[in-house]
Amino acid sequence: EGRAQIEAYRKLAREEYGREIQIWGNCYVVHGDTQKEAEAELNRYVVEKGDEAAVNLLTQVMGLQSLALPPEVLGHFKFHLKAGWGGYPLVGTADHMVDQLQKLSAIGFDGILLSWVDYLAGLERFNREVMPRLEQADLRRPLRSINRAAEVAA
Repeated sequence: EGRAQIEAYRKLAREEYGREIQIWGNCYVVHGDTQKEAEAELNRYVVEKGDEAAVNLLTQVMGLQSLALPPEVLGHFKFHLKAGWGGYPLVGTADHMVDQLQKLSAIGFDGILLSWVDYLAGLERFNREVMPRLEQADLRRPLRSINRAAEVAA
């Protein structure tokens, strides 16, 4: 279903506007040594520490508090809004994240924007533990080759 939607956007851009486009998504990252550890951290910052008042106000502004949405759908939306602005969850071990990113690539995403609760610590761990696996899975070029390409272009 996701692949069909992405292809429909590409087709619309090509046929209606004469443009080739890239499709990007956003994911929130919760990295753990185990799946259980990552899920516990997600629960801690969303359920235990999440700013319910802010999310309620935001969903009101967006018009989502009406009775048009079933309560369980609204609750699911609020959870992911607190977790990472409604992004796709990358929650788990480094290997699990690579599997999820492979799936997103396979359905046609050209790139993914990532976010973390603790951005600096999260990015450092991601670079250390996930990026090498993404390179091995051929989902990312090694940083060395990107730096070299920039040097050649200069």
